[in-house]
Amino acid sequence: NSPFRRGKPSAHLIYGLEGAAASALAIYYGSWNIFSRRLLPITRRAETEAWRWLARGHLRTCLGQIEELGFMRRRKHLTLLEYMNSVRNHIATLSFAAPLYLPALACGASQKELVLIEELGEMMGLAYHLHGDELNLFPPEGGIGKLKGDDIVGGIMTHLISSAIRLSAPRERK
Repeated sequence: NSPFRRGKPSAHLIYGLEGAAASALAIYYGSWNIFSRRLLPITRRAETEAWRWLARGHLRTCLGQIEELGFMRRRKHLTLLEYMNSVRNHIATLSFAAPLYLPALACGASQKELVLIEELGEMMGLAYHLHGDELNLFPPEGGIGKLKGDDIVGGIMTHLISSAIRLSAPRERK
């Protein structure tokens, strides 16, 4: 529900939720189609593997978003492992791992290299997300394009918020 992204109005406010979601899906899936057929001579096997990977990644993203909503609704305090898995599932896979994995697949990387590249993308996504959680609570002077503390107001259970609550005295938690 953030009204801003990178200092500009959020797409869902300009185009509506359906328009913003449809454009995101078109970017993820449509760009791969253009990339694979027009710029690189990709094998049929690699193209099939790419579609399988994207389908799995999309499913993980949907499940991760549902999981995040469940954590928010139950106001569940997350362990670090629960938080990392949720972030990996709903953000890191498509936003960070895909831009590394899919070109590597198209260029003929080995299975071992693909596993390492996918892990690298997921770790980059986790680092990015953790840093974003920190910036939401402690933004730099120029701002970051989000409202300070909107994760707390929105009920988003970040690792920092969950840890602060878990480490608080029982009377302070409420």
